[in-house]
Amino acid sequence: MVKPYTDLDDAGNVIVERGRVVTFDGFMTALYEREINQIVPNAKLYLELEVSGNCRVGLFHRSQAGEVIEYAMEKHVGLTPDEVRTIRIDFDIVGAEAKLGRWYFTIEALDFYSTAQETADKSDADGGTLLHKAYRSAWNALGAEGTPTDVILRRATWGLHNAKLQDVRPCFVICTFRREKQLVGNVDLLVAALQAEYPGYGIIIVDNARTVERQDYWPENVRVIQQRNVGGAGGFGRGMFEALEDGGYTHIVMLDDDADVEKTAIARMTNLFRLSLDPEVFIGGAQLDVYDPVRLADGGAHWVPDRFERPFARLAPSDLGELPAKDALMRNHSLNFNGWWLFGGHVDGFRKFGMPLPCFVHLDDVEYGVRLTMRGGHVLSVPGIAVWHEPYYAKPEGWFAYYNIRNELIRLSCHIEVLYALLVGDDFEDARAQVEQRISKIMRRVTRLLLRRFRGFADIYHYGSAMLLVLAVEDYLKGPRILAETDAADLHADIMKVYKRFNSSYRFEASLPAGVIPTPPGTSDKFVVPWVSNTKRGRSVLLRGYNMYQRLSRNGNISLLPRKKTPLDAISARRRQMTVFNSRNDINWRDIRSGRDWAYYDPQKIGYHIFSNDPALYKEARERLAKALRAYRKDVSRVQPQWADDYDRLISEPFWRDLIKTFDRT
Repeated sequence: MVKPYTDLDDAGNVIVERGRVVTFDGFMTALYEREINQIVPNAKLYLELEVSGNCRVGLFHRSQAGEVIEYAMEKHVGLTPDEVRTIRIDFDIVGAEAKLGRWYFTIEALDFYSTAQETADKSDADGGTLLHKAYRSAWNALGAEGTPTDVILRRATWGLHNAKLQDVRPCFVICTFRREKQLVGNVDLLVAALQAEYPGYGIIIVDNARTVERQDYWPENVRVIQQRNVGGAGGFGRGMFEALEDGGYTHIVMLDDDADVEKTAIARMTNLFRLSLDPEVFIGGAQLDVYDPVRLADGGAHWVPDRFERPFARLAPSDLGELPAKDALMRNHSLNFNGWWLFGGHVDGFRKFGMPLPCFVHLDDVEYGVRLTMRGGHVLSVPGIAVWHEPYYAKPEGWFAYYNIRNELIRLSCHIEVLYALLVGDDFEDARAQVEQRISKIMRRVTRLLLRRFRGFADIYHYGSAMLLVLAVEDYLKGPRILAETDAADLHADIMKVYKRFNSSYRFEASLPAGVIPTPPGTSDKFVVPWVSNTKRGRSVLLRGYNMYQRLSRNGNISLLPRKKTPLDAISARRRQMTVFNSRNDINWRDIRSGRDWAYYDPQKIGYHIFSNDPALYKEARERLAKALRAYRKDVSRVQPQWADDYDRLISEPFWRDLIKTFDRT
């Protein structure tokens, strides 16, 4: 993100070695104009650096089209090498859409001969350049007293002139469940980041496991609320409700308990709160990969309100040290989702757009973002604000499948009617019959998507997730009472019992079982399948037939050619073959030998996740799915309006006031 990568001194200051040029053009160091311009249009800005050592500072602008303009190039020489100086360069935001981009800067640490550039301009023919380089290297190696030294960058700030600042008293809400160590570290960091600038700040920790012990050294601003396990939605909702009830805060920020936070990101978010005059603008940060710190895991998305599971990401997971990724973040992408790993806004905005949907866990942040943008709000995911978090690829869907499917069906049922009322406008009541017919058609069409999701689980032997998809459909059809009347903690316990029974085909081992013959994806002792070898050679009748067998048998879940098992199966070389993937990202059902076990290696847990084929579990789940989908097609036109009619009640403060009373039960 900063190239070339630099060293830091003991105080955390950046060291620029003499003779080198360092470019500060990264996700956390560059200034992206689009989001800043939306908060403070046509702002007059400045770059301020605090440095010691002789240097040349350059300020550059890169547009969406890739056009780079050198805005300023200034040389700064001190009276002594250790003199600390403040350098400021003024500039304006480029407000035109075609020119919007990002600002970045460079620092060159001047050496002895940097003032004699005319020598370097001589042609190579007379040896001038070579001689200059030789003299410079020799002089720098001497390190004589009084010669230029490394440049130390002590502080770098992007600032605004004549900014009208709002009073900010932020309240950070953290929902946690048995992550005490990481939680304490994040709270300590928040206290250090907030206490000097924002004395009225608050931190509300909602402990769903009732295991957090309040640290004696925490100030009174930190509050711990212990309650039953009502999921992330219940935890964040409780914290949001308490912050609103307090009445002393101006802003509320949601923060994941398992996110690694950085003080600079918190400072930037609260500074933008001070600059924003619009209470309907919400600010979020990106999710960076905790296992690959310069890789973007999630930068926000646009979730299509009237489609099932249809998000369009702002940017796919990418290396933020590469130019294409940095350029992609400059382009316009209307977001309606930023995860609650770091997301916040003004209390008036939260009051206007309501409380979260009480859906236990997953998609509560998606639902809230889509809702607020449909009702006039804005979601900004600002480059330079981020947390480091475990990425999606590191977490199997597992039991989350129930909540992902059920909550998305609920979200779609509620949002589709809100959206169509906005689009049709004053004619909505007159056209209600046609609109309802359209909605019913879209909801019934989800059936094939549910079937595809089920097959996606079953084809890789994730029978627990497949069965929870069935439960999700069944519970969605029960209507709003599944959220309004059913105890969330008890429901989750029942779900986990079903998941555990249907997930019996899974196990974790430190090493592969004895006798296993590990094979690469898509291979066997007889042939290499063409989708792995990337060649048309060998696409024989045998291979085409095998591919068809995989599809018809659902990858071995259905026995097309029944055979009797014998004791000798245990020593069969063919049956001992196990497809082993390098990581979860590589998993493809086509590469799994039909009916055979498969595994992938987990470098965090140091072992193998192993999945076995179990036709009996598949049959039970598939038969129940068939009944659930028949009921869905029959009843969805009746159930969807129930969700839409009860939507505003479920997200209202009075409903949550009563709901929260149930959270404190033992």
